[in-house]
Amino acid sequence: MLKQESCADRVWGELKNRIENLEILLKLEPEESHEELGGLFDYGLCIDYVEPNTFENQEQGYVRYQLSYGGPQDEFRYYVNYDGSPYHIEYWFMDWFDGAEIELTDHYKDVMMEVWEAMYMESVLEQERGIG
Repeated sequence: MLKQESCADRVWGELKNRIENLEILLKLEPEESHEELGGLFDYGLCIDYVEPNTFENQEQGYVRYQLSYGGPQDEFRYYVNYDGSPYHIEYWFMDWFDGAEIELTDHYKDVMMEVWEAMYMESVLEQERGIG
């Protein structure tokens, strides 16, 4: 029986794949859809706020952009200032009692800041239209 790689072994490859997909989606107009990936606003499962102390040893709340759930599960975590601007972004990859995270910097952080801005602007527009 083959031993499955740990999340630490897999996390960089998973992050790279997610970033490549999100870069494709960011190039589309909001109403456009990619043949395989769908649209930017359909790509993830949810965006929600995780209160402090929801999980063991989690003192700080964060905005979670969850992409998949179960085994495996992956998500981006945005830690934000009081004005709503992210100051720290992490990518988490978890699979059955194992997990690994990466603090995003450079290009990866830039892409996820673009995603944040697109999602934020969409939520503002929804509120203005009375949808959200």
